[in-house]
Amino acid sequence: MSSFAGRNALHLLVLTTFAFAQPLFDLLGKTPEFFVVRGSRTVDIVVFALVVVLLPPTVLLAVEALVALASRAAARLVHVVFVGALAAVVAVQVVRDHSGSTALVAVVSAAAGAAFALLYARTRGVPMFLTVLGPAPVLFLALFLFRAPVLELEGTAKALSIPPPPRHPPVVLVVLDEFPVMSIMRGDHGVDAVRFPSFAALARTSTWYRNATTVHEHTTEAVPSILTGQLPSKGQLPLAQDHPDNIFTLLGTRYRLDVFESVTHLCPESLCERPTGSFGDRMRSLADDLEVVYGHLVLPQRLAAELPSVTETWQGFAGKSHGDGDVEVAPPVTSKEQVDRAVGRQMWQDQRFVWDRWVSGIRRSDRPTLYAVHALLPHYPWRFLPNGKQYGNSLGMEGLDDDVWMDDPWVVQQGWQRHLFQVGFTDRLLGRLVAHLRREGIWDDALVVLVADHGSAFIPGVERRGIVARNIQDIGPVPLFVKYPRQTKSRIVDRHVQTIDVVPTIADALGLRLPYRADGVSLRRPHPVPTVTIVGREGRHAAAPAAAVVRRRYATLARQLRIFGTGSWSRVYGIGPHVELLGRRVPAAVPASGATVTVDGEALLRDVDGASQLSPGHLTGRASTAPLDLAVAVNGTIAAVTRTYEVDGEHHWSAFVPDAAFRRRGNDVAVYVVRGGRLERPRGGSSAAPWTLRAGELRSGSRVVHVRPGALDGTVEDWFNERESIRFGGWTADTKDGRLVDSVLVFSGDRFVYGGTTTVGRRRIPFKGKGPDDVVRIGFVFDLPRSVVGDGPLRFFGVRGDVASELRYVKDFPWRPR
Repeated sequence: MSSFAGRNALHLLVLTTFAFAQPLFDLLGKTPEFFVVRGSRTVDIVVFALVVVLLPPTVLLAVEALVALASRAAARLVHVVFVGALAAVVAVQVVRDHSGSTALVAVVSAAAGAAFALLYARTRGVPMFLTVLGPAPVLFLALFLFRAPVLELEGTAKALSIPPPPRHPPVVLVVLDEFPVMSIMRGDHGVDAVRFPSFAALARTSTWYRNATTVHEHTTEAVPSILTGQLPSKGQLPLAQDHPDNIFTLLGTRYRLDVFESVTHLCPESLCERPTGSFGDRMRSLADDLEVVYGHLVLPQRLAAELPSVTETWQGFAGKSHGDGDVEVAPPVTSKEQVDRAVGRQMWQDQRFVWDRWVSGIRRSDRPTLYAVHALLPHYPWRFLPNGKQYGNSLGMEGLDDDVWMDDPWVVQQGWQRHLFQVGFTDRLLGRLVAHLRREGIWDDALVVLVADHGSAFIPGVERRGIVARNIQDIGPVPLFVKYPRQTKSRIVDRHVQTIDVVPTIADALGLRLPYRADGVSLRRPHPVPTVTIVGREGRHAAAPAAAVVRRRYATLARQLRIFGTGSWSRVYGIGPHVELLGRRVPAAVPASGATVTVDGEALLRDVDGASQLSPGHLTGRASTAPLDLAVAVNGTIAAVTRTYEVDGEHHWSAFVPDAAFRRRGNDVAVYVVRGGRLERPRGGSSAAPWTLRAGELRSGSRVVHVRPGALDGTVEDWFNERESIRFGGWTADTKDGRLVDSVLVFSGDRFVYGGTTTVGRRRIPFKGKGPDDVVRIGFVFDLPRSVVGDGPLRFFGVRGDVASELRYVKDFPWRPR
């Protein structure tokens, strides 16, 4: 009997390994960010691997043992059933890749499992085959632990051995992101002190290297070049292992390091320890997400699509909230794909938390200190205004297809407008930093360096970020300010320099000799660089004479000034068609228009808290036809003008309204069509009655929509806690017929609080007529004030025509309806 028990145990071990362990090992061995984002250590990974291999067969064997106490025949039957069920799970993983039909996958997999169980019970060959596969679990375990990169993530670089510098001033290094220097400039090529007072103040007490350029188009190559002084090499990752010679290892033996790296890990753990939490916390985090990861591996495509996405974050799939002021450190990475996922995750952190946490930790110390930060500002996502407020409808950049601007100049101008607003916000944060350094008594003696990694282009039909010959003048030039110790007067240097000159300059200013070869040269030592060369990914690059780049850069500045002017922010708000209408009152009698125009989140605009850090000013919506010129009126006064644009056959619009246009209570927001300089009132918008929810029906005026479970697909996947709001994300569509929904409606209990549209592109959702890699605009992301969210249930509905369906909610969604 013991031999049969041993055989049964071996067979269950083999089958559970193929059903559960091997798929997870295969995926997670290639994607170690699943472990590193939660701070997993070697012991965590070993425990995980052993549990995945040993726990499932142990549980099944325990069940068989309990049944055998009552009947050995029943135990043998249970064993055969387990064998068939496990074989069916293995079959699912094969069949799902060849069919999108859930029913077909289920039928074929069940039949395969039943056939395997029958052969197992009635033949000697199948049991013998499983016995032969007995070494497989050990082999898979060994391959995962010793060949996969999951155990090779800890940095090994150490501080460089260098002689002590003759003097030790504090060093403050600020690396900003996606920041063309023209954004802060005025017509005479100085800093616009009205819009950007903090940058102007910095320029008055520092050396401005006005013709500085980057060496790479992309953050995770450009930032390491800044931190090392070396040109990027193919295949390098933003890790200490690939960049052992850098500013942190240079100063690590003599300086205390106060460092925050957003998407790089050049400071080795021996110098910059990163918190990882307790063993129990790490294992709970890992276990919570494994069920979602495994579901994506084995469920049919349509069912897997209903699970939370496992791209980008690699943690918190089952409904974990992000935010609450926690500053998350980017995980180490081992491939370009993982780099991009890490960058994507970090971009959506609230950069206010990142900046304020770093600044508040700066303290004057008796020991010389390097204070360094890489902040993803004014990098996209653009969601901040110069007054420090965040606007809610902030996801996405209208007018981009695969990061190439569409040919519509108006859409590009609106992207440029949002970028300038975020530069204004960045200026505000810079002012906080300088004020804090002065209060701490650090500023006067400090060596302060502010630089950006690369720029951004706003040219219709041209790449926004990818380097090409047509945008080198926009991707290349970046701000570079250096305040040398005790410097109090302004100096402008117009010779061409590069971002790889930063570390050699710091070493020179500290009286150090770099103990490694750098491609850059100290900014204090003149060196001609006649050609600007910027490298891109995939082997591409662009080059141009330095003088030509400067000439073309100022052509971009001239275009910027024609559109947005200089000085007051009112010029940046006041762009669009028919600007002569701004500030005018709406006539008492306005003729009707045949067009329909909707306003996203119109219900939130009626009452506005002026003290809130959530601005109501970014308005978006859809229109039934295009092209249309539109005027947005707030409380009877035209506050913004805009026009529609088309994306994938849908007509959208957006506009910025100054916060001062709104009052505390009873705002009336109306959108008008402008024809021949006259206003026409469209259907929809504020003229539509609010929605009500009663007895399985949604009503808005005379419109009645029936709630039918399953008629439309969709899931509320994420929530992100901001300071005064909660951002919700998910998707909804009629995937069976391949149609978008008209709107997404949100109710707090039975009270209508939000109505909006789906504008966010999503991949890998089964959608009629589209492949898994096609982008379909079925996603939504919007912010609701905490006062609106409250503690009560939230209900989300997708609406198309006269039918609506309530969306699904991920596990642990705090506002799940009961």
